[in-house]
Amino acid sequence: MLALVVAALAFSTPTRAAEWPDLLAASAGASTPHDSAIIVGVEHYMFLPPVAGAARNASDWYQHFVRNRGMHPSRIRLLRDGDATREALLSAAKELGEG
Repeated sequence: MLALVVAALAFSTPTRAAEWPDLLAASAGASTPHDSAIIVGVEHYMFLPPVAGAARNASDWYQHFVRNRGMHPSRIRLLRDGDATREALLSAAKELGEG
């Protein structure tokens, strides 16, 4: 299963890092070693307010999937800020979808 996790989108007001959930403290859930995830964390947008803590939150999602959900790091793509391009998203989806 290909899961798309958008770690941060803001359209009206800036978000503060203190509002993000503490994913690293979450208890382990069902193991999902065969799942895949694309995690996107963008703090700086061209035409939108910044989303403070989005990159850190994306990293926390990555750690959550590995530590608490049992996903293998090779099945996760972490795209932050400038790396989160349309081309990178499509490439990651194609690559993970084929595996």
